[in-house]
Amino acid sequence: MNILAIDQGTTGSRAIVPENRESTSRGAAYMAGLASGIWNDAHELRSMRTSTRLSTHAMDEATRKRSSEGWNRALRKTIAR
Repeated sequence: MNILAIDQGTTGSRAIVPENRESTSRGAAYMAGLASGIWNDAHELRSMRTSTRLSTHAMDEATRKRSSEGWNRALRKTIAR
């Protein structure tokens, strides 16, 4: 299970899954293009989206609660350092 699936399961959120899985370099290129004026705004970038498939990872309520509590416990320990 990847971090996106864990996040979706814990929060119940959905995500658009791009056809091109290498989105880090594409995102950096989009940000550079926005900064340099190649694209006018984020709406223009959204129009270039090539996938509309939504990914959802459902967890039952007990699993979601355990996962969320574990995540919050880890955050508290990290912040306390």
